[in-house]
Amino acid sequence: MLTGKQVSIQTGDISEFRTFDDLYAAFEKQLNYTVETKIKVDNYLRYQYATKMAATFLSVVSGTAFRTAKTITTADLATIQTISSAQGSER
Repeated sequence: MLTGKQVSIQTGDISEFRTFDDLYAAFEKQLNYTVETKIKVDNYLRYQYATKMAATFLSVVSGTAFRTAKTITTADLATIQTISSAQGSER
């Protein structure tokens, strides 16, 4: 540890590994932790993007945005598309 801070999970001191299997088990533990953390961060960022990011162009051309005086977010797009699809199937 260059900084003296633990930044991931504990998998043991490499100098104490006696076999390749010990090393590989620690590697798998680190890999699983890294992948799970990446998925959690990605899910969080996608949620934030979907609920907070404005779809500016669509807000400009959408009657919905003018009627409600609100900017359309990407989360709103699914609702709008569902309503549009339902209206299209009624014709």
